[in-house]
Amino acid sequence: MKQTFSYNIFQKVFQYPLLSPDEEIELARKVQEMQNHAPPVPPEILTQGLKARKKMVEANLRLVISIASKYKNRGVEFEDLVSEGAIGLHRAVEKFDPTKGFRLSTYSYWWIRQSVVRAISNQSLTIRIPVHNHAKLAKYRRWFGDFLAEKKRYPLQEEIEQYLEENLRMSFTDFNRLCSMDLATLSLDASLGKEEDGFTLGAITPDKAIASKQMLILQRDELRSIIASADLTERERQVLYLRYFKNMKLAKIGQVMNGLSRERIRQIILKALKKCRSTADF
Repeated sequence: MKQTFSYNIFQKVFQYPLLSPDEEIELARKVQEMQNHAPPVPPEILTQGLKARKKMVEANLRLVISIASKYKNRGVEFEDLVSEGAIGLHRAVEKFDPTKGFRLSTYSYWWIRQSVVRAISNQSLTIRIPVHNHAKLAKYRRWFGDFLAEKKRYPLQEEIEQYLEENLRMSFTDFNRLCSMDLATLSLDASLGKEEDGFTLGAITPDKAIASKQMLILQRDELRSIIASADLTERERQVLYLRYFKNMKLAKIGQVMNGLSRERIRQIILKALKKCRSTADF
C-alpha cells in the first residue's frame, strides 16, 4: 500500500537517528515476524512490527533525498520525487532479509531509484517513443551486458558505433538522443555506463564514464544494491563480489572457489549478471 510522506516529514528527515547494524537486524526481525505470522496477527506483534517498520523507514529517508536529488528538473516536483522514493524504501523494508548480510541502505538503493525513475516516466511531460524503438533499446541493453560479462570491460565508442550501425541501423548520435527520451530504459547496463549527472543511457561514452572516480563509486553502490536484490545463489554473489569489488582475475577467483576453472567462473559471472539485469530491468 502506498504511503504518503508529508512535507513536514521531509523537513524533519535529518532529525531521525541512523540505526546501528544490531538495531537494524532487531527491527527487521520484528517486521518479518509481523508479516509472516498467520492471520489474525496478535496485537502485540502487529504493534511492534508497525513501529519497527516506521523506524526503519525514517532512519533511511536521507538516502531517499540523496537519490531523489539526482533527478531534479525532470518534470516532477522534488517533494514528489522524495515521496515516490519513500514508497520504494517502504517496499524495500518489507522485503528486506537481514540474514543475507546486507545493510538496508544497500538493499533499498535500487528500490528507491526504481520508484523515482518510474514516477518521472509516468508523470513528467516526456516524449513517448514508438514501440519499435523500445525494442532497439532492449536489444542494445542485452548486447551491452553480454559484452561486459565476456570482455570484462566497457565497450569503446567505436565498438558501440559498429554495433549500432550493423545491428540497429542507427548512428551513435541518434541512439543517444533516443536514450535521453526514455528515462524508463535504466537498468543494470545503464548503471554501469551512465552519466554522472543524469543516470541515463544518454551520451554513453565509456571513457567519460570510467574517468570519474566518483562515478565508479556510484556504479559500485548500485551494483551492490542490485546484487543484494537479485535472486542469486551464495556462490554467484561471492563470485560477483570477488570480480567487481576485489578486482580479481578469473583464474584467481577459480582458486578461491575450490579450484574452479577460468571458463567455469566466466559462466557463473555471465549467468549471475543476467539475473541481475532481470532484477534491474523495468
